[in-house]
Amino acid sequence: MGEGTQADLLHQRLNACHLSPGDVFLSAASRAECDQSPAIKAALQYMRRGDLVPDSIVWEMVLERSGCLRCGGFLLDGFPRTLAPAESLKQLMENQRLYATAVVNYRLLLDEIVSRLNGRRACRGCKAVCHATAGAAQGGGHLRPLWREIFSTGRGPAGLSQGAVGDV
Repeated sequence: MGEGTQADLLHQRLNACHLSPGDVFLSAASRAECDQSPAIKAALQYMRRGDLVPDSIVWEMVLERSGCLRCGGFLLDGFPRTLAPAESLKQLMENQRLYATAVVNYRLLLDEIVSRLNGRRACRGCKAVCHATAGAAQGGGHLRPLWREIFSTGRGPAGLSQGAVGDV
């Protein structure tokens, strides 16, 4: 269970917009080019080369979706990650008279982070992300063949994530 899982649970419970630049970029890859914004096109060029998407491109994507910030509540998942976008976000929120009512900061030990990354799996079809030790329940029943492959080949990580998803 990671920040995206927790953000999705909060989204469902609070009915707040969930804005995750990483999810937006990944889903954009399957869209027709005519349906991609300039920021998305630029991000995909970096991603195809295996490069990190620069802060300026991520910021442009957030600006394209700034209406999400005014829909009655929002969750920013994986953004901002550096100081420059954080300062830009602060300025935007001040200009739009938007206020943060809470900030969630996840702190994990390095071993836990490595374990979670090693167990991360994504469905090739729908791009649902889940953890190999969580079974198909977290990612949906259509991932059961993936779990069988992981455990029959021994590619799954040892050990379980700490805590239940809803308890974190």
